[in-house]
Amino acid sequence: MNKILLMVTLLLIMIGASATASSGESILKAAEMQPTATAASQEADNPLVIDITSGLLQINEKVLQNLARFLPASETSTIHGVRQHFARLRDKLETEPDTVLSATQDDRLEVLLKKYGPGDPFSALPFLSESELKPGDILLRCSPALSSQMTELMIWSRYTHSALYIGDGMIIDSTWQHGVQTRSLADFLAESNRVGVLRMEGLTADQANQVILAAQSKESAEYNFEGVKTLGVQKLDALTHMSRQSLGTMLDILGRAEHLPPDGTDSGKYACSELIVAAFKAIDITLSHANGFTPGDMVRLSQAGVFSEVGRLQGNAK
Repeated sequence: MNKILLMVTLLLIMIGASATASSGESILKAAEMQPTATAASQEADNPLVIDITSGLLQINEKVLQNLARFLPASETSTIHGVRQHFARLRDKLETEPDTVLSATQDDRLEVLLKKYGPGDPFSALPFLSESELKPGDILLRCSPALSSQMTELMIWSRYTHSALYIGDGMIIDSTWQHGVQTRSLADFLAESNRVGVLRMEGLTADQANQVILAAQSKESAEYNFEGVKTLGVQKLDALTHMSRQSLGTMLDILGRAEHLPPDGTDSGKYACSELIVAAFKAIDITLSHANGFTPGDMVRLSQAGVFSEVGRLQGNAK
């Protein structure tokens, strides 16, 4: 019975979060890296990546610590084990950064997310073929990387990266490794283990083309590491100084907008969903009035009716 009540409580809180999304509020940007040795080595040379990863680990430890107050006692040892694992990874960041940055998802955390975490609105939808996609569709995904899994918990969403489908089997997105780039849908799917498709109903072919051209105008722009780090610092500070130790308070923090100083978002650099927000401004559609936006916000906007959840694609990541 306690488990059922907890699940109902989480559902109600998520429904409330979708209502705030419709007023333009948004939350922490998500980013993800793929678990390859080459990518990890490159990222280990970027101190901002180390700082962001350390923040992700700390935020996850804090969220798990608070969740333990509300989950069944039978989950306590599992939560403790995951927290210990994350603490060890954080200690390794200075001496073995490649090991941490190339880590794949923790199976114990995955079990907890499936049982008690945010729902997956695409799980019961049909798989789509490439021919069923339309230019202007938004693709949401997660990957097997531990960073992606930790972001799920941090932004309370099963999807942690977003891309814009531009047609002819191509997408444009912004990643930690490459910044803004156009690449094949096949490459995107090869990195993904879950992919959901959002569509703005009523978007004309001309409007979709304007959105795509706006996104392509950002080609080669750098990833907004500084903004993501600032968001993480603010999120961790809020979790650390919660005035009320309640599930609702914590999820409100995870699902609220974090307001950055202007230089955090007006730098000409883009995180994944930040790129999509900028692109839709080309047709006078403001997806967010806040200066932080995540794939989780995309999901919440769909729950508020801004986008339609039209299906999913088969991810090929192992």
